[in-house]
Amino acid sequence: MAETRISVRVDNTTKKQAEAVFTALGINMSTGINIFFGASCAFKSDPFCS
Repeated sequence: MAETRISVRVDNTTKKQAEAVFTALGINMSTGINIFFGASCAFKSDPFCS
């Protein structure tokens, strides 16, 4: 599987909160974002609104 690098801007508070959530789940930030992207593709929509 080919990989690509992306860059996003997010405020520091949101980043720290997301890192805490992902750490509690036992995953890193990259994995958490990939899960969100995968769900978005699967639902072909915002996975939180489906």
